[in-house]
Amino acid sequence: MNVPILRDSQLKLLWTARVDYPKKNAVLPHLHSDYFQLLLPLEGAGQIMIEDETLDITPNSYYLFKQNVTHSFSFTKNTITLDFKFVILDYNLLQWIETIPASGICGEGTIAEFKQWFKLSLQHMRKPNDILPFRVESGFKSSLFSLLQDDSHSNSEHHKRLLLSDFDMAQYLQDNLHHNITLNELARKFGYHPHYIINLFQEYTGMSPIQLLQKLRLEKAREYLEFTALSISEISEKVGLSLPYFSRLFRSKEGMSASAYREIIRTAIGKDLNLSGDFENTWLVTHG
Repeated sequence: MNVPILRDSQLKLLWTARVDYPKKNAVLPHLHSDYFQLLLPLEGAGQIMIEDETLDITPNSYYLFKQNVTHSFSFTKNTITLDFKFVILDYNLLQWIETIPASGICGEGTIAEFKQWFKLSLQHMRKPNDILPFRVESGFKSSLFSLLQDDSHSNSEHHKRLLLSDFDMAQYLQDNLHHNITLNELARKFGYHPHYIINLFQEYTGMSPIQLLQKLRLEKAREYLEFTALSISEISEKVGLSLPYFSRLFRSKEGMSASAYREIIRTAIGKDLNLSGDFENTWLVTHG
């Protein structure tokens, strides 16, 4: 028996992409009569015009282009963006979406959520799965609600955020990934015997401090590889590891080199990830 593809009943995600815009590129003024667009700059700079208002493009912000609203953007630096186009199928939800400001701050947790929906869309493109579109759409809808709330209420990576807020030593590791942190350093800073610190970490996280630090470093490294243009040597430095050790560790945990992992993501840059078979994206890019 064929199982039908499950889709969200209130929101339909049409398309998503990671788009990397070179400096001096621009998207010409246009509007969408039948869908919304959400643009999330991850790094870079430029300007966005929404009707008669001109806004600076800044990372950790969002820009929501509503139906029948003219918009355009241009870039003064090389810029990496995540882009989503979607329709609202429910009248009450449509009324609510209209109350979201056209631009605002997008907190770290909410950005992590949107990155996850992009990555699941990429996974669906490469290996279609009947349940993935529903997961993406329902999650994306929840993330939209976060745009009207303080990011501290975001559910993204809830376990890790709760862990770090409840456990100062784990928070210290997260905040200092770029440093060479040792067990003896933790003992000196927090005033506990090293063996007691190990016991605390096992109780709170199920891992030793070094195991947790390695896990957090690899998570951050994967994020840098997926969503920044940093070189692999720059990434290794940012997560506090020498390049040779980082390369060995990454390969041992991921089963491939960091450069191979990045290449998988590179193949998706600028590629349409359509979640709706009848949607065709139209690019309106000019080149400087």
